[in-house]
Amino acid sequence: MKNRLENKLSMKLISVGDVEVGKSCLIKRYCEGSFVEDYITTIGIDYGVKKVPFNDCKVNINIFDLSGDDDYKPIRIKYYKDSIGVLMVYDINIKATFDSLSKWEKEAEKNGLDLTKCVVVVLGNKTDLKKREVKTDVAKEWAKARGYKFYESSAKSGFNVNDAFKFLFNGMFNRTVENRAKYLYWIN
Repeated sequence: MKNRLENKLSMKLISVGDVEVGKSCLIKRYCEGSFVEDYITTIGIDYGVKKVPFNDCKVNINIFDLSGDDDYKPIRIKYYKDSIGVLMVYDINIKATFDSLSKWEKEAEKNGLDLTKCVVVVLGNKTDLKKREVKTDVAKEWAKARGYKFYESSAKSGFNVNDAFKFLFNGMFNRTVENRAKYLYWIN
């Protein structure tokens, strides 16, 4: 019989991106299946837990939604450490939000997060709006060049939201189990 603790895992996910790209709305859409039209800008960080079953494990995904406002940089920098998954969000209708993804990479790495060891999803949000400034192929190539998975989505309609989170969580779970197996092999 397996030890009860062996069947429980906790993993840390952070969301990053500029103010008002829809990070919180994407998380709410996935976790609660709803969309809030007049969402209040995140102050500092927002935190939630999503319980996700994988095989015979009960997994708690600890989600830290980091504010995109530079006024809260001193607060958010401590949340990068120990993240396994990163959701990098931009608004496909505002090119500046896409251009700043490199800034978010640098901030993460400066604060101790090795993105090569994380599962990273780049998510172009707000496909329901028709003012596109970022071409899909440009964003897809940017993500691919870094080894990140790419999706476009709409928190409002729900388009591709579940697919992006499913990919992210599956990758995080597999990476956690793989690292855990290496550690267990080493101590035996």
